[in-house]
This record gives sequence, C-alpha cells and structure tokens, in this order.
Amino acid sequence: MGNIGSKGVLSFDGSYSGTISKHTEATPSGYPDVSYPDVIVGPQVHGRQLGFCVEPMYHFIECVRDGLAPLTSGADGLLNTRMLLATEESVRRGETVELAEF
Repeated sequence: MGNIGSKGVLSFDGSYSGTISKHTEATPSGYPDVSYPDVIVGPQVHGRQLGFCVEPMYHFIECVRDGLAPLTSGADGLLNTRMLLATEESVRRGETVELAEF
C-alpha cells in the first residue's frame, strides 16, 4: 500500500522490517530513504538494539542466564501458535474456526 506521486513513492509494507519506505529521484539505486525508522527491529540506543523482534530474545536470554521464569510460558506460546493456525484455517475455509480446549 502506498502513495505514488510525480516525484516518488511512499509505501507501507508490514511484511518486512522496513515497514515504511520512501523512494525518490534522489534515492540511490532504488534503496529506500533511511530517514524512516525500522519500526520492527528499531535503532540502537546506548549500544543495544531495540524493537519488537529483539526484546523477546533479550528477555529469554536473561531468564536463562539468571535462572528466572519468563514473562510468558510454554503454554502461552503453544496457545499463540494454535490461534495463528486457527486463523489461517479460518481464512482458507472462509468461516469461524473454534479452538478445542487442551
């Protein structure tokens, strides 16, 4: 999805981490303008990469290292996976899919 103008394109694409990009006559070799932040992974702040994709990994590593229980459990992860699979099945069927209790 994007806006096309006479001097460039501004696009939004949630399928990769460069979600918002700008392409203009000044954009070298077709690469997006880096003035827009990577909203999924994010910038480095005080030498630490931040963002949606890396924070859960940091948390998991810290829990293993320090012997702590993670904020989410294996059961939470399983339920999330089941919901994602049910969503895909619902789209394929074109109808509501109920999750069986476990």
